[in-house]
Amino acid sequence: MKNLTLLLLITILSFPVFAQNVTVSGRVLDDKGRSVPNAKIKLGKNLETTTDSEGNYTIEVSISDTLMFESEGKDDEKIVVEDDKDIDVFLSAPKKNRKTVIDIDEDGEVGDVVVTGLGRSFSDRKKHSKKRKKGDKSISIENDIKSGLLTAGETHDFSKWNLWQDITKNELKLYVSMWDFHPAERYCVQLSSENGNPIIDSKIELISKEGEIIWTARTDNTGKAELWANMFPEKTNYKGKYSIKIDYKGEKHSIKKPTPFHEGINHYTIKAECNIPDNIDIAFVIDATGSMGDEINYLQEELGDVITRVHKKNKKLNINIASVFYKDVNDDYLTIKYGFSDVLRNAMGFIKKQSAQGGGDFPEAVHSGLDAAINDLDWSENARTRIIFLLLDAPPHNEQIVVDSLQNLIQTASEKGIRIVPITCSGIDKSTEYLMRSMALATNGTYVFLTDDSGIGDSHIDPTTDEWKVETLNDLMVRVINQYITTPTCDNTIIFDKEEINDTTIISTPHEIDLDSNLVQNPDSLDVKTDIEEYNYDEGLKYYPNPTRGNLTIEITGEIKELFLADYSGKILQRFSENREDKITIEIGQYPSGIYFIQYLNKDRWMSGKVVLIH
Repeated sequence: MKNLTLLLLITILSFPVFAQNVTVSGRVLDDKGRSVPNAKIKLGKNLETTTDSEGNYTIEVSISDTLMFESEGKDDEKIVVEDDKDIDVFLSAPKKNRKTVIDIDEDGEVGDVVVTGLGRSFSDRKKHSKKRKKGDKSISIENDIKSGLLTAGETHDFSKWNLWQDITKNELKLYVSMWDFHPAERYCVQLSSENGNPIIDSKIELISKEGEIIWTARTDNTGKAELWANMFPEKTNYKGKYSIKIDYKGEKHSIKKPTPFHEGINHYTIKAECNIPDNIDIAFVIDATGSMGDEINYLQEELGDVITRVHKKNKKLNINIASVFYKDVNDDYLTIKYGFSDVLRNAMGFIKKQSAQGGGDFPEAVHSGLDAAINDLDWSENARTRIIFLLLDAPPHNEQIVVDSLQNLIQTASEKGIRIVPITCSGIDKSTEYLMRSMALATNGTYVFLTDDSGIGDSHIDPTTDEWKVETLNDLMVRVINQYITTPTCDNTIIFDKEEINDTTIISTPHEIDLDSNLVQNPDSLDVKTDIEEYNYDEGLKYYPNPTRGNLTIEITGEIKELFLADYSGKILQRFSENREDKITIEIGQYPSGIYFIQYLNKDRWMSGKVVLIH
């Protein structure tokens, strides 16, 4: 019996053992729960399959095989197959190095220090060699968190209106129906006084032929308002004739046959005393979920410094600051807020106390944060500008109840004259970019995005556009706020910094521009008969006189493809590309006193020069 048992065992062991084949399927997701398409799945060194557009995969392997999941810009992941169950794989973005370990040479000296977490390098031998203790093998240096480190860009779609229309019909077309936001059918109103001042914070309504209010906005610091028909095309389909109603301090005016923007701006002049409000309302709406942890501390430092800089430059204005932090359902809170206060230290102190925690899935309660800011904060009844800076790294939930809420909130923001300026952080996808840019357009704002140039945080996507300039976020925000604040004084004095005119030669006679005081003075004594030799010249373009009361002669000597007039914020006002003469005269006197720009495409580069208009 014993021999038989041994024989059976030998016989069993003599048969070849075949590995058990199993079919494994699942999804490849990133660390925010989003699908990762075209991820490579390898068995050994051989590519076996890739994920589809939704991140799904199916593969036949043997138990105990090791699968390698790879995707560009993500950390690799190895999985040992144990059975035939679904395997969902999470690939995280490589973390930027926020702590640098420096090896010490044999002679005890610390070598050059390279801090990759901030995207910059520096040498610091003496400072750190003094900290070395006997027996130490390395020294750890942590990056300082301070303002001025984050980098950003701006996509101002009002200044590239034709491009925006093109990309929404092509690259970003998919997301129009996804969010049902469609800023396309645009009406722009320029409201001015008889004295050439902008009329600020006036209520403007776009009315259907049936008398229904389609869109409501308020004029900004330049006297312009943006109105939209069929912003939400799946719910509205207005056709036919529109009219525009103007309500300024109870006085009613109307434009019976308004011009759509592709045909021009609707200029309207009313008899009114100059009134420039001093109230400036700025609210920060900030995603405080855990995914913001890679950047929120830097953002908190930036916001404090930005407000300090703006306040120092505009001490005579009433600057009020508020903030709302939001998370998602089932977190420790949905929203918390700090109401408007002109005690800037207290307002910024509340912001710095907050931290990023919670979340879990990719979408967050963006609509709840906006609701708390737009409807619960006490916005000034009369203001020069009202701004919401929306800082986020994830979209709202794409559910109908949320989309409906967002649409109502954006309409309410426009009615109250609140500009929304999104600042998108690492993790934003293309659908969120489209939604944020649409919100900015609907509320007369602009779109800001963080970039990888700082080396801080996880990776950031580039916007769908032609080109942009990389700036520090700090400088960019200060610039945007000042653009929304700047306006001529009631005596038509144009105020601007000396630095603002260094990039162009402004034609003047001695009494017109006093560079020491940074003011344009004595408009009544302005001599517009400036000598033709004293013109602006910049690679193929001359224009004069400057300052001007309205008439501007432009000489084209280079290869000019496009020619525009833009306002101080970069918003396109007029286009002159159809006029191919070498010398043209344009009239800009219908606009309020202020600083304008001649922008033109010379070969493949956009150029611009400033023009001062004084009534």
